[in-house]
Amino acid sequence: MGSDHPLAQKQTQSTGCLKHRKDIATTITEPVYKITVLPDGEQFDCAAGQPILTGAHAADVLISYSCRSGQCGSCLGRLLAGEVTYPRGQPDALSTEQRDAGYALFCSAYAVSNLTIELIQPEFPR
Repeated sequence: MGSDHPLAQKQTQSTGCLKHRKDIATTITEPVYKITVLPDGEQFDCAAGQPILTGAHAADVLISYSCRSGQCGSCLGRLLAGEVTYPRGQPDALSTEQRDAGYALFCSAYAVSNLTIELIQPEFPR
């Protein structure tokens, strides 16, 4: 099929259009927020489009978890400064009272600003 054939021209135009779209997509970046973890003062960066737990683990910062879906409450911690959002709605294991008192589930929470968080160490029966 020669390059002057209508189908060949359409393929060339389509490929150019896809390449153009890909170039645009790579120039758009998500905000990255600084997360400070107390009591140790560790810090890590977390992209706006990922759960805090995911960002922490990518930076080798240990936050307890079990289900990663907001059902168990293992990743419960306190939000001391900053703001989070729950794109999939408030997780089942986080009560309204806990949320209002400043607690968050880090497996489901997404940062919308720089944060200072406090990890709650799990208590194990003796």
